[in-house]
Amino acid sequence: MHGNTKIKLIFQGNFPDRLQYLIVVPVFTNGDRSRTANYRPISLITGFLKIFEILIYQQIIQHIQCRNILVCEHCGFRKALSTDSAKTETIFDAWNTGKCIAGVFSDMTKAFDCVNDELLVKKLEVYRIRCVLLNWFKSYLDDRKQRIQPKLLQSNISKWHNVEQGVHQGSILGPLLFNL
Repeated sequence: MHGNTKIKLIFQGNFPDRLQYLIVVPVFTNGDRSRTANYRPISLITGFLKIFEILIYQQIIQHIQCRNILVCEHCGFRKALSTDSAKTETIFDAWNTGKCIAGVFSDMTKAFDCVNDELLVKKLEVYRIRCVLLNWFKSYLDDRKQRIQPKLLQSNISKWHNVEQGVHQGSILGPLLFNL
């Protein structure tokens, strides 16, 4: 298949099969280095995929902002918004105006791994993402494979495994898709 044909497939709503294979590198976060729970899986993504994800991201974020899909109080994984500033501002605003305040806080450990692909596609449909772009996302989420490479320069790589659900940490679209 020639390069032009592959580009046409992408713009017809098909995600290239060759980009469905990702190597995941575990990155230490904190605590005991012998516990696997203290590592975050980061997907190594090709430059081409990152550029394409940026283009898709720009389209989706414009769509989301025009339709006010994400409320302003939703601060996690959003540019120029943080959960810390949201909590502080909300608490001080309520305190200064004599209002009562309640909050719901949840541990989002392994959050990106918990995204259900079928539910995500249904949510995209609800948010009026349709036709070619919806087909692209279905193709993007379908038949993904990954393998673990414990250290970047090490040849001790696992076998390919199917990715049943979740969004890739280290991707451009991952945080946005998690929020949706």
